[in-house]
Amino acid sequence: MAGFREQAKALRAAAVKDASAVDALHDLYRTHPDWAIKAMAKDPVAHAEMRVRETLQNASDVAAMEADKTYWPRTPHEATVKVTDAEAG
Repeated sequence: MAGFREQAKALRAAAVKDASAVDALHDLYRTHPDWAIKAMAKDPVAHAEMRVRETLQNASDVAAMEADKTYWPRTPHEATVKVTDAEAG
């Protein structure tokens, strides 16, 4: 079985004539970790896959912050201000 880079290279070459090869390339990238996809950064399909992963990660981070009541939203609070500048009024 060919390695990841060889498979990706073959699928990119096939994608010029066969649109289903693009789907196969997406499927290949979805099965590999971020570091492997980042190594293929010049490939537009790999770049698109990383953007999707980043968007999903950001969405899950926001959801986690919203669920964490100690972090978000900030509870109402009170403050006392003492003005020490006589000209400020």
